[in-house]
Amino acid sequence: MDYHVGGTRERWTSRNAFLATTVGCCCGLATSLRLPFLAARHGGMFVWVYFVAVLVLGYPVMLLELAVGQFKQKGATGAYESIHPRLVGIGYGAGWMCLLATWCYAVLAAYACLYFYDSTFSPLPWMVDHIETNPPTRPSLDLARDHFAGSISEVGQTFSMQLLIALAWTWIVLFWLSFDGVVASGNFAATCCVLFVAGQTWTLIFSSSSLSGSGDGFSQLVSSGSLTSAELVVDAVCQALFSCNAGSAVLISFGSFNEPNRDVVKYAAIAAGTVLLASLLTAAATFCAAGHLLSQGNAYQAATGSTTRFSDIPDMVQHGEDAHLGVGYRFTFEVAAAVASAMDASVGNCYSVVYFAGIASLALLTLHAWTLAGIGILRDIFEDLTTGQLAAIVCSAIALGSLPFVFGDIGYEMVTVMDKNFVRVALPIAVACETGAVCWGGQKRFSAVSELIDSINESGKLRMTRAWCWLLEIACLAMIVCAIVGVYLTATDDDASLYTAVSLCLIGVYPALVVFFALKAPAPPSPTAVVEERVWGDRELTAHSTEEEIHIPE
Repeated sequence: MDYHVGGTRERWTSRNAFLATTVGCCCGLATSLRLPFLAARHGGMFVWVYFVAVLVLGYPVMLLELAVGQFKQKGATGAYESIHPRLVGIGYGAGWMCLLATWCYAVLAAYACLYFYDSTFSPLPWMVDHIETNPPTRPSLDLARDHFAGSISEVGQTFSMQLLIALAWTWIVLFWLSFDGVVASGNFAATCCVLFVAGQTWTLIFSSSSLSGSGDGFSQLVSSGSLTSAELVVDAVCQALFSCNAGSAVLISFGSFNEPNRDVVKYAAIAAGTVLLASLLTAAATFCAAGHLLSQGNAYQAATGSTTRFSDIPDMVQHGEDAHLGVGYRFTFEVAAAVASAMDASVGNCYSVVYFAGIASLALLTLHAWTLAGIGILRDIFEDLTTGQLAAIVCSAIALGSLPFVFGDIGYEMVTVMDKNFVRVALPIAVACETGAVCWGGQKRFSAVSELIDSINESGKLRMTRAWCWLLEIACLAMIVCAIVGVYLTATDDDASLYTAVSLCLIGVYPALVVFFALKAPAPPSPTAVVEERVWGDRELTAHSTEEEIHIPE
């Protein structure tokens, strides 16, 4: 495979490799780690709002990014600069978003690797209490929470050596995956998807058939409830776009590695449909498992004489939030560990290995996608560097940025805050800038989208219409509203701290880059651009002559 030799971009080894990597990234950290917590926190209504958001907002934006990359044959910076020179800051901002995300989510990949390592021990470290006492003295969710705080994140420790080792392993694997660009992406992505589906399906089947209370949990997903707050809608919409990998330049880079004649509409539809199926599977597995944990927790409270009872799954999750337990991604790890505790020892080990291998693989695949996006952006700047050299630059930046997270509680606290603010604040800002740039950033309204529609209709069987333009405008306006509400919710959060302020400052770099390059870049020449004064034959062309007035004889 040739990479950028004589102006030729790197290409996917096959269409299946492109599709598997795109689908795997969409089923990555967003679907496997964030979605279970948000669904359990807000209840079943969140899932249905999320599904609508994927169809109405996520798919159009996903198609937009793939189409921009494929038909411009450039990374984010080059693609937006070709639409209008003042929009190049959106490309640089997207690169910053990728880098910021990898700093924080590399820690989640390290946590998943630590869980995978612990799963190789028999008995499982968080099952010791179940084995030494009969009946168990505490609910399995409490034991899983203790294991995360004491053995995984090592809360309260000055320095975490095991987290450093896990991070180093993550950096090495990430560089190995990215060294040859997209060559290794397809097979690795397919493996990740298989492990993820196996883990979630195992959770769903075992929980629904063997655990008490799982039926009540599933009924809470189906009954859905009502729209209780604006926070639910904002979280659902932002999570839908995060699951579709919007706003981070990943899909633009993926599209630029395609041949210009690929049927991008079909592939975007397949990816969006897979997001919906994976999300439904994850939500069903989460609610079945959480229903059992709810029943177990209430039984324990009754046995100990406590008057505390959890009315439903969101109430149980809210109790954990109030106690600073099981927040965000941590909830997903703890629920999976608690489900393993309900299995026989050997079965629990097998389940934990498969489940956490899937989570770790998907986390690495998501980091790999963000790395490829960074390589695609740098490719348009440093054309003479090889793929390996660009991968080394990006991976070095990721390593340096994530290294401070091994000291003290920075890793746990900062990642928890960034996990919330990145999706709730940074993502809607990025998508609003992106969709607004394409809708209104050309020479006239929708000119850039019309160009994409013509290209899509020439290369694919499915015909695009003007309705896509209106959906992108709706997405832009919706993201502006979500960004405003997200900033308000973050600023008024009772748990706001110095980490919140730092995360907002880091996120603020994105709009700063957009504004800086918009003011710095020169305006493009108009169709009636002035021509320098010169003489052709006996006719003088003045500086006021336009292209329409100039006729140069052959």
